[in-house]
Amino acid sequence: MIYDYEDTIAVIEKLVQKMIDESGISAPPVNPFKIAKKLKIPCTESVIHGRRGQNFILNGYRIIDINKEDRIERKCFTLAHELIEVILHDRFKDKDERHDIAMLGAPYLLMPTDWFRKACAETKFDIFLLKRIFTTASHEAIAIRTLSFAPAVITIIDNNKVTNRKSSLNTFSGKRLMHLEKEAVEYVNSVDGDCYKYESVEDKCKVTAYPLFDEEVKRIILRTVPIDSFD
Repeated sequence: MIYDYEDTIAVIEKLVQKMIDESGISAPPVNPFKIAKKLKIPCTESVIHGRRGQNFILNGYRIIDINKEDRIERKCFTLAHELIEVILHDRFKDKDERHDIAMLGAPYLLMPTDWFRKACAETKFDIFLLKRIFTTASHEAIAIRTLSFAPAVITIIDNNKVTNRKSSLNTFSGKRLMHLEKEAVEYVNSVDGDCYKYESVEDKCKVTAYPLFDEEVKRIILRTVPIDSFD
């Protein structure tokens, strides 16, 4: 059983590279449906209540079934997760361990490290530009993945409520927004999300707000970086 985080990431990186190579994918985006087809792992879609996806044995073959009612980015994440679980099935007997590794590994499959690092440098961590490259990943997954490559705080706000907040900084203030972050949220809301992005700078940090408004959810993604980490 793997206990060390770095060892787990090493396993994931090696597995992801093998899956991509065997699938003939040479550049992003990474389509997990193509990987499933190339690896001859059957994938179906059906209405699944209470979960995103599952894998099981049917007629001697391991099948992946994902929720057909999910949006495409969620389907891609779920399939990436289930593919990793299936491939690791014989290596890791513990179901919970396979699940944890697959959950950690799914973003690595959709956004492989070398490609994503290069894209972050080229786009200066612009989440919208990164989304144009890694189309099978969600904006939220892309934003959080950037934390592996630069010190920052990523905040997801849905209908004015913080639903996720993660940091790669040594100091982290928790879920409470800073004054500059609150101002960015207020501005985006004041224009009803009708802006490409909004940036604000003060003495110690820069906040970039990315609006993703639709009929149901007014989502804002914040990327907050310290002044000495500017691109």
